[in-house]
Amino acid sequence: MTKKLHMLTLLSQALLIEEELFEEQDEIYKNDFIKDFHEEQSFLREMKMTKIETENSHAKNDTFLEKSTFKSMYKKIASKTHPDASEGCEDLFKKVVEAYENSDVIKMMSIAQEEDIDIKIKEEEIDQIEKDISKRKGSLEARKNTLRWVWGLSNKGAEIKSMVRQAMQIDEEIFLKWKNRNQKEED
Repeated sequence: MTKKLHMLTLLSQALLIEEELFEEQDEIYKNDFIKDFHEEQSFLREMKMTKIETENSHAKNDTFLEKSTFKSMYKKIASKTHPDASEGCEDLFKKVVEAYENSDVIKMMSIAQEEDIDIKIKEEEIDQIEKDISKRKGSLEARKNTLRWVWGLSNKGAEIKSMVRQAMQIDEEIFLKWKNRNQKEED
């Protein structure tokens, strides 16, 4: 394995860990946002305005490796992690299959590194892997720029809440009138 491929494999592992940490934190921020902005969501629905998306979409990965290279990588990793070949690797094998089905070269490389499986990738494909890591890193950073992350990282004060409402295209005056009307109806 070349030094550059080894470096990219380690970067792949770091990226996967960062994505896992992101998903855990994102779930917390999502739940907080839904709880803290439930009135605003109701207001938007009632006013027939567009609902602010609370889900982050995570697109399927497109592999840039030649199909034969990717399939060869998959077969080599799958054969070494298959439950019949190695006891107790059923979960790991499922991860390999999932990475293959999602064309996730980065995850495949990470598993190969963890399991000390030597993989062969052409030099031009190594350059593409480097670009893919950068692209996924950029995508992760973009996902951190959502309203729920702004809210989750904030002090959750009234000024920030007002700024989030503005970003949701909620007119503060109309919203407060709506809120007061609903409170009177409940009383």
